[in-house]
Amino acid sequence: MTERLKNIIICDDNLEAMKHVPDNYVDLCYIDPPFFTNANYEIIWGDDYETRSFRDRWEGGINHYIDWMRPRIEAIHRVLKETGTFFLHCDPHADDYLRTLCDGIFGHNRLISKIIWKRYASGSFSEKGFTTITDTILFYSKSDEYKFHPQYGEVNVSAFKHMEKETGRRFKTAPLIKSGKTNHILNFGGKVMTLSDNQRFVWSQERLDKELEKNPHCIYWTKTGNPRFKMYLDEAPGVFIDNLWLDIHGITSTSSERLGYPTQKPEALLERIVNCASNEGDLILDVFAGGGTTIAVTKRLKREFIAIEISPTACRLMANRIAYPISRIFNFPIKQDDLDNLDPFEFQNWVCWKMNARSQVKTGDRGIDGICNHTNVPIQVKQSERIGRPVVDNFETAIRRKKKNKGAIVGFSFTRGAYEEVARVAREGKLDIKLYTIEDLNNGKPFEDGISTKGPLDLY
Repeated sequence: MTERLKNIIICDDNLEAMKHVPDNYVDLCYIDPPFFTNANYEIIWGDDYETRSFRDRWEGGINHYIDWMRPRIEAIHRVLKETGTFFLHCDPHADDYLRTLCDGIFGHNRLISKIIWKRYASGSFSEKGFTTITDTILFYSKSDEYKFHPQYGEVNVSAFKHMEKETGRRFKTAPLIKSGKTNHILNFGGKVMTLSDNQRFVWSQERLDKELEKNPHCIYWTKTGNPRFKMYLDEAPGVFIDNLWLDIHGITSTSSERLGYPTQKPEALLERIVNCASNEGDLILDVFAGGGTTIAVTKRLKREFIAIEISPTACRLMANRIAYPISRIFNFPIKQDDLDNLDPFEFQNWVCWKMNARSQVKTGDRGIDGICNHTNVPIQVKQSERIGRPVVDNFETAIRRKKKNKGAIVGFSFTRGAYEEVARVAREGKLDIKLYTIEDLNNGKPFEDGISTKGPLDLY
């Protein structure tokens, strides 16, 4: 069972899905949960082929939000290995509440860092306060024994002001002498130096001997006769990254990696998180997988992943992103019983995906829920049984308004009256309306009828 829980996308509520993840199983978990807002997201995916709707709604106030988050973070704590780490991307409106919650689950002494990420280059002008342009990411460990690899930014070349005459290498220097009461004497290859009682050498004699053996030019002597050790530009790892991340830019409308997912994070952000707290082959968990940035980075960095996401739309899109067969998405809705319980937005998106259509989620669509790519045939989606003649009548009006002579209605089943009305308008040579059930869509019938054609959104 555990072998199946690697490199897998699970379409389910994350609390339910995590029940099947063993204790002490995951090396790192990053989550970017829905923010505590009342935003209703409407997005365009890719090159206008699909319009998707993602909703981020919370009712009941901050206490409801924290109560909803608590069992999920408790489950994450359970599945983490003792050496595991947890990164929680926080809503600015709730980060203090979330820190208190995590302190209670992990322990306040397990907070390694509170990372401040400058997400936006600048904020809009406000006369009532300072604009928020940062996000907070809480970094916790499950125990004292956790993985951490320091990260480095770009090297500041201007800091390496010296040029070594013997080799031509650029370098800067760092002090070998600091305040202290031990290690007062060093032998610099025959030149012995003794410090005062309140000073000490940073290096031991053993360390100095090894460095001089590797590089006899490694010591720099100041004009006042003090030794400093050289740090070479060609060996510099870069500037050490602290908890203030200013060098990673958020996703904008012009970003090359922009997918359209409303809360999409840049891959560089996840690269730093994954690299700093895991090794190749480690297992990374994201239980709010969204647009799939975490698993895209995880796969590229040669880690394994578990991605959990309740939205079938998001599951499909992240699967496309990493060339993961949709047929392998665990618990992905296909049968009528599954689809009957979907949110209406998700059901509409599922139907449009099956018909290679772009979903119309804007208000005022006036009876048109989707438009087939390449054929421009309008679609109406009904998440109900026994769709009758009135629905067909209304759809006829919508088609005429669009100046189309062909259309399709999708639902679970249709009444005899619906089929009779479709036959009547076809017999009179006015309109060609097709009625499709979920079984028809799963069997590819719209493509056989020419209502839609396969294209950039070919099914796996």
